[in-house]
Amino acid sequence: MKKLALVLFVGVLALIGATSAAASGPITITSVSTTNRHVGVTWTGPYVEFGAVQIATRPETGSDGNFFSENRVGYSAFFDKGRTNWLESEPIKPGTYYVRVDGWDPQCTFYDYGYGITGWEGCDTYSNVVQFTVSPVCRKVLVRRGYWTKRANSSRVWHKPIYKKVCS
Repeated sequence: MKKLALVLFVGVLALIGATSAAASGPITITSVSTTNRHVGVTWTGPYVEFGAVQIATRPETGSDGNFFSENRVGYSAFFDKGRTNWLESEPIKPGTYYVRVDGWDPQCTFYDYGYGITGWEGCDTYSNVVQFTVSPVCRKVLVRRGYWTKRANSSRVWHKPIYKKVCS
C-alpha cells in the first residue's frame, strides 16, 4: 500500500512539473517558410489557449507587444488550444517581412486587490520577431509560337518560339 501511495505521489509530482515546464517562458519561433508566397510559421513554448500570428513590413512593436498597425500586412487569430503551427491562406507580395506570434497562456496568475480591482498577470506571451523574405513566383509565358517559313528555293526555316519570364 505504501508503494502504491509513493508511486501515485511521484506521478502527481511529475505531472505538475511537466505542466509548469510547458507553461513557462515565451513563445519561440522555430521556423518560417514560404511556399508560393504563402507563409508558414512553427513555434514552441507554453501551451496557449488562443493567439494570433502577425506579419509586418517593419519590426517595431508598440508597448502592447503588437506590430504598429501601419506596418502590419497580416493578422490571423487562432482559437485552437495548444496550436504550434500556422499557414497563411492568402499569398503576400514579394519582399522582406517580420513575423511574431502572441498567445494567451492559461497558466497565468489571477489577482484580486479587493474593491472590484481584479486582473490577470503573465497571461499574454509573445514570440521573438523573425525576419523572412518572400520570393516572387516566376513562370515562362509564350510570347510568340514557333513557325515555319518557306524560302524561294523551296527550303523551309524553323523560327523558334519566344518566351518571356513573368514574376508575380
